[in-house]
Amino acid sequence: MVEALVRNYLTLPGGYDVATARLQQAVGKPLDLGDTKLTRPLVTPDGKKIENVTFAEALDLLKAGRPEAVAEQLPDFRMPPYRKLTEAEQDAGKVLPERFLTEKEDAHPVVIPDVAALLLPPAELSHFGRVDRLVTADANNMLTVYAAGKTAPLYTNHDLTDLPRSIAWIGAAPAKSPNLLTWSAKELAAGARRHRRDGRGNATWKNYRRSKWWRRPAHKIRK
Repeated sequence: MVEALVRNYLTLPGGYDVATARLQQAVGKPLDLGDTKLTRPLVTPDGKKIENVTFAEALDLLKAGRPEAVAEQLPDFRMPPYRKLTEAEQDAGKVLPERFLTEKEDAHPVVIPDVAALLLPPAELSHFGRVDRLVTADANNMLTVYAAGKTAPLYTNHDLTDLPRSIAWIGAAPAKSPNLLTWSAKELAAGARRHRRDGRGNATWKNYRRSKWWRRPAHKIRK
């Protein structure tokens, strides 16, 4: 099971570190599977095969062959870097500007009401986030998706019956509108790439994590 997870993570974008972490867990306590041999080769993103070795040896090879991180395109918040005033500046009465505008100074504040939680991918799936989207949940477990800097929602989603825990954008590059995967303690749901014209982003599928019950969508997603 662990080996299959590691193999699958190696095929995903940004999954190299997650695969290494899963193998590290298998080698460490309490599983202590370091002497277990691989049943099938592990194929790294550059096409190299790791085979005929133990879990511990495969872990060492993954760590040694870790690809260099590619600089991500991050948003520019235009915040001035922090620095201390020199003694001469302090003597001259200079004061550093505030980093954030007050409500009175900001002519167009971006305020989103009724937010109980801001939903982000977990640390091990950080590569499945989007800097151009904001996902929130309210007290009634309603998910709302916003474009960055906007207060009008792109769509809402009420497929989860308890408080959502995390999200991940999956299925395509951000420019191609990936699916929104959300989950709670009991449920897992994936939204459609295109939301409906009425503003509802109904799930294309949903699974109850603690049962074998599985349902297909009752709604067709309109183009």
